[in-house]
Amino acid sequence: MADALQKPPRHAPAGMRNRTGQPLTRRPLGRTAYWSPVASDGRSDIVPGRVLIGEHTIDLLRTAVVDITTLVATCHALKSLPSEGETVLQRKPRSRLRRDLKRGAVAYIDVLARTRRGAVDDALLSRCRVAAEQQMPHALAQQDRLRRLMVSGAGSLDGMAAARQDLWRLAHVAIFLGNGIATLRGSSALIDAKSADALGGHLRRRLRKALIAYAPAALRTKAGKGRLIVQAREAALAEIGPRGTAEAERLADLEAGTDRTHKVIRQGVTRPLLDLTLDWQVGLAQTS
Repeated sequence: MADALQKPPRHAPAGMRNRTGQPLTRRPLGRTAYWSPVASDGRSDIVPGRVLIGEHTIDLLRTAVVDITTLVATCHALKSLPSEGETVLQRKPRSRLRRDLKRGAVAYIDVLARTRRGAVDDALLSRCRVAAEQQMPHALAQQDRLRRLMVSGAGSLDGMAAARQDLWRLAHVAIFLGNGIATLRGSSALIDAKSADALGGHLRRRLRKALIAYAPAALRTKAGKGRLIVQAREAALAEIGPRGTAEAERLADLEAGTDRTHKVIRQGVTRPLLDLTLDWQVGLAQTS
């Protein structure tokens, strides 16, 4: 990885610049301190003209969730007081790096949640990472030091397992929704395509807002990590709302009306979303 990062960066297309006004460069995605390689056999289950949910797609989605969780965990690690004698990451630079990481996490999620057909492929993962990198130039410049901070910082990943599971569940529903709507629209037996499109669009936007609401809440560094999870879940549930679950159930009914054997929406969206909201609501009631 070090050799790759020492090579002169290639500039992005003319006119593309980051928040600081500097020309964007195309770094070797998956080779920075933040991004992890996809744990798979390298085969793609994306077939032209079809949308599939297979092992490679799940691997990519899992990798995306790990990317986001790593950004969140690094942001929290920067909250810890600088060690004695440390001169590089003092309080002011740490605040600037936290702002970078927060913007990067939100940008990553926004791109991930906007995929319409549920096509999670290597290109989407790259777009997510490029969007995040564009928002965190200072963090990229300090990536080696941030990596060392994560390795040496005691408890830097404490409490992140719950956040990673939450993000996985939300992203999983969002991706299956895109897949299910694409399958539904391709059915010749679909009678009310206009309603299906409208319901799918509403629910897709709710899930995107839920993911984006979850991230800033989880990124807050003033509360304990246990409380942060509670606040993040509250924020996401507020965006989904009762209408979100009602829309998911209506879509499952439309799916069943086209073909009883089609259960992508019911099994991948409606049931998981109902389970998620129930789990979180019970958990919130217990902590209140």
